[in-house]
Amino acid sequence: MGDYSRETSGTRKNNHQSSPSSRTPRPPAFLDIDFFQERD
Repeated sequence: MGDYSRETSGTRKNNHQSSPSSRTPRPPAFLDIDFFQERD
């Protein structure tokens, strides 16, 4: 699940690099943090 979330976030950032709203994806970022914390 963590890998999938990270890949989706990267693709979204690359796709919407010009969009300010998409530039700050809160849902994906939160998931990424949760994944990192669980791994630690």
